[in-house]
Amino acid sequence: MAYWLTGALRELTLDMLSETRLKQQGLFNSTYVKHLLDEHLARDRDNRKELWTLLVFQLWYDKYFQRL
Repeated sequence: MAYWLTGALRELTLDMLSETRLKQQGLFNSTYVKHLLDEHLARDRDNRKELWTLLVFQLWYDKYFQRL
């Protein structure tokens, strides 16, 4: 998963966890999420569990709540 988040899923992850998107939703601290992403992408720390959870939530949220 850590490899996918920096490889094949990188663009999706950056889009779904973008500061703009998170601020519009108002559900998560966008500064902290950016910190998690920056650490992970720089390979300073393995934040795959947190990032994967956030990514899956964002995909779920878009599918079921963006329609309302």
